[in-house]
Amino acid sequence: MNFQQIKLGIANVFIFVGVWVDKIIYWVLTNKEVKQCPIRSHQHRGGIEYQIGITGKNISDFQKFLVEPAELVEIISLIPESNATYLARSAKNAKLDFYGKL
Repeated sequence: MNFQQIKLGIANVFIFVGVWVDKIIYWVLTNKEVKQCPIRSHQHRGGIEYQIGITGKNISDFQKFLVEPAELVEIISLIPESNATYLARSAKNAKLDFYGKL
């Protein structure tokens, strides 16, 4: 899946939603985490929009950003406006068995 039109200058937090036939999962990343993401790339030449592609090969790299739906508001409210990396992720740690990697 490819998350496009990411504009780093207008948000402190990004919520990526992955939808499959049998599940919906949520990844929460701070602006700083998106900026530091090694697979982030420009969407257009010279533009201000970026994209992140999550595939079967790299989906396990995003496990640390998984959040249970019931915890979305709490997790987002704990992220400081300074965009410091928020390391204390979901206590329940969402389980994902997609491609058998998580």
